[in-house]
Amino acid sequence: MTLNSATAFPVDRLGIGVRNVLTGKSSKEFWCPGSTLKVNIDNTNPIAYGMPSQALALYFNSPAFEVTAANSENYSVVVRYADRELLQSGWLLGEENLARRAAVVSAKLGEGKVVLIGFPAQHRAQTHGTYKLLFNALVQ
Repeated sequence: MTLNSATAFPVDRLGIGVRNVLTGKSSKEFWCPGSTLKVNIDNTNPIAYGMPSQALALYFNSPAFEVTAANSENYSVVVRYADRELLQSGWLLGEENLARRAAVVSAKLGEGKVVLIGFPAQHRAQTHGTYKLLFNALVQ
């Protein structure tokens, strides 16, 4: 399991087939400095057990994912940013860069799995509900 910017490690080193859609975006195209955003959750996935279908997550210089793998059946999007009107609190420029993008992805790798939690689920300012994602991922 990796959190926030540490998600780059399994993508770069383990060949996890996702890309950060925000890479290379200028601050004029996308800027979201520590804002609370709306997310949609697949609470049928064990990583999201106990979560509502819609929640809030703290965005803090976080990646947003697109699955690029040819074997996409080995990938599950657990949390996705809302389709529109993502901002609950704070500042968001370039909403279209995040809309419908994956925030949490689970990928099968060999006999195990890698969970990419794109936002800082462990952060002291994170919404309390997202801690479930962190703890559920630990026991998977």
